[in-house]
Amino acid sequence: MTEHDGEGEWDVLLRGPAPQTSDPGVDLVAELEELAATESERFHELDRLQAISAQAVLECLERLKQADAVRRLSGACLSVLKERAALVDVDHLRVRSAEVIARESGLAPHVRWDQDFPTDRAWVRGCVREALDDILIEDEERFLDGAGPAEGPDFHHFCLIYSYGVDPKNTLEASVQFHRLPDETRGAFFALLVERFSVERCVALGLGPRFRLRVEVRSALKALLSLEDLWPSIQTPNLSSEGRDHESE
Repeated sequence: MTEHDGEGEWDVLLRGPAPQTSDPGVDLVAELEELAATESERFHELDRLQAISAQAVLECLERLKQADAVRRLSGACLSVLKERAALVDVDHLRVRSAEVIARESGLAPHVRWDQDFPTDRAWVRGCVREALDDILIEDEERFLDGAGPAEGPDFHHFCLIYSYGVDPKNTLEASVQFHRLPDETRGAFFALLVERFSVERCVALGLGPRFRLRVEVRSALKALLSLEDLWPSIQTPNLSSEGRDHESE
């Protein structure tokens, strides 16, 4: 680099940038107009895609209303209710699950359909779990807000009324209190009183010794019926060797 070249660079740095020949205000307006046009095109495209997506969701829901799809989705719902030991009307869970499947199917191009139902069972069960979580979270929020049970087609506690005698106005509290219980408690209750397994089978499945099963079912019924107690307190079993042998029966 020559001395003259160096002086030229310093002259540029000291002078600053060359003066603009155009009006910056005019340039800014033109830039804003171009940006507005671009954003308008983008929003029109989003509207178009949303319309396509909404139509796809409706078409998917119609497919899931077919008899075979209803049967298969109901089976998936029953399986998840058993897995989670949850007490929610299966018909309501099926409708909510269909909504999740329809909404998510556009985001899961890998999922193939066999006539009117997705072939990926694991994906379907995941959608059912999401629907169940949504229902339970909504119940919890309604309960914390001091609201009553959902009404009309959103009511989903008929199983509590007809199977366990819960007062209709208390179904929301009963559901929330039950689903707040530990998994082990709900699991024991579900096995004994929903699936009607024998005590011996429950013990064989590892759900606990007889005494523990009794305690778990008692806790679950107290939560469902909003009772302080069901029967006189059970004395803690003797932890001697004889007591442990008795408990493990």
